[in-house]
Amino acid sequence: MDKKLFAELVESMTEAGEIARGERAPSREFQVGESEPQNIRKTLARCGEGSISP
Repeated sequence: MDKKLFAELVESMTEAGEIARGERAPSREFQVGESEPQNIRKTLARCGEGSISP
């Protein structure tokens, strides 16, 4: 692996550890709303993705 890429990976993992331990705030957060399983199943069925059992 390229040394520069490896250094970026190490830095990223260090940051992730700090965030997990509460030592650092994440740079961004995503809010995921409630899903609607029935609508998802209908959409997938129309797209030909097969059936999904509940």
